[in-house]
Amino acid sequence: MNVRRATVEDREFVTRVYTSPDIWDRVSDDFTPGKDVIDLTDALRNPNVYILIPDNIGVFMYHPLNTVLYQTHASVLPEFRGKKALEGGRATGMWMYQNTLCRKVICLIPHKNYQAMIFARSLGFHKEGVLTKSIMKHGELVDLHCYGIERGDE
Repeated sequence: MNVRRATVEDREFVTRVYTSPDIWDRVSDDFTPGKDVIDLTDALRNPNVYILIPDNIGVFMYHPLNTVLYQTHASVLPEFRGKKALEGGRATGMWMYQNTLCRKVICLIPHKNYQAMIFARSLGFHKEGVLTKSIMKHGELVDLHCYGIERGDE
């Protein structure tokens, strides 16, 4: 699978993915600006944030927490979920390990987002803990489940 790093020229595609009706609620919380005003230009220009696009199936964003640890969020268009999404997740993880100093990736998944938890486990992520009452979703403070994977686990 071909993985490329998004640039500002990809802003329309990246925005379309994130604001897709099937994805928006999963990537936003109660305090996220409305999807009609979201602007991802700064993230696309940030040399420390890796926004990866595998074969135009969606967007995998990696934010550095330190030199070797990154937090990721996968946003895959509905028509590519399943095998293609898994291929994209594996390919972007390998891209990060091969092109950065990344050695571990974590993801924080809101309580009851079972689809994302299954996806993370399918990619080899392991549950590492729970951050209680850490995100406001639909007027309620909910837990974030932390999953992690280290280079060599994939």
